[in-house]
Amino acid sequence: MPRVTIHTPTWNRAATLPRAWESLKSQTFGDFEWIVSDDASNDGTLELLEEWQAQASFDLRIRVFPRRVGKPFHDNDAARVARGELFVTLGSDDAFVPTGLERLVAAWDSIPISQRSRYASVTAQTVTLEGEPVGVPFPASPFDVGEFELAHDKGLHFDAYVMVRTDLLRGFPYPEIDYVVPESSVWLHTPGRRYMTRCINEVVTRIARSTPNRISGYPKMRYNRGYAYGQAQVINNPAVRLWRRPGQALARYLNLGRLSRHGQTSYREVAGWLRSGPARFTFAALYPAAMALAVRDRLLGKVEHTPFTPFSGEPIAIEPKGMR
Repeated sequence: MPRVTIHTPTWNRAATLPRAWESLKSQTFGDFEWIVSDDASNDGTLELLEEWQAQASFDLRIRVFPRRVGKPFHDNDAARVARGELFVTLGSDDAFVPTGLERLVAAWDSIPISQRSRYASVTAQTVTLEGEPVGVPFPASPFDVGEFELAHDKGLHFDAYVMVRTDLLRGFPYPEIDYVVPESSVWLHTPGRRYMTRCINEVVTRIARSTPNRISGYPKMRYNRGYAYGQAQVINNPAVRLWRRPGQALARYLNLGRLSRHGQTSYREVAGWLRSGPARFTFAALYPAAMALAVRDRLLGKVEHTPFTPFSGEPIAIEPKGMR
């Protein structure tokens, strides 16, 4: 069984997927499988993947969906069928550096076995395709810190690259309510407050900043229902301490209202996402102002509606012959 599962969700990315494929072929660590989830592409992605599957020295497992289902469904499905102990997501326009997987696994293996149950992940550095650093380095390397503390208390907000335990991904699935739901709406709350991450100042990936057909990147306000859910989860988390940041708290509530409006989510449903009476009262008080912002967004042409229908079926699984 492979040690690591690499997952790539993709939608009409036949032009950029070769970047990921070439980087995986050059890895110095070879004990991995690659799961590619195709979100009903119509640009020849499937034919490309099948060609690579016949050539690959590792197991390339293809999951084909009959229609668009969204990233949360892809992530949950891949975690469910993953065979690796460790799980990483590689963007369909990104690439590993040749020693990327080796560095991630070595960092995980450096955690004493007796302590690994306290850790969720390894967090590493990344650069752009042009080699520009993304964000700032950690205070030390290795640097052990709580997942939630890293994001909210240390001020190290940057696009780091994370390898996580597969069992935790299965235990904390993403809500399948939109094509995109912020990972932080799940990961930085219950599991993020319970587990540590080991951070290393080593570059493991090169990422694209802006390419067409991104599943989770976009120029306008879309996937608004999913992002409204993310705002609600931040409000629900007492560790964020919004009461200490009144300006940020105001913005969270207003964004929750305007995003829910753009995402065609009812007031009743959104209020149900909020877990405390004071939060629901504040949301109600600010709701008229949020609706005014939503009207302004539409008048300025900021909103793109992306109606979402939940998917209840199974993808077509195309497994490699003689899978290890």
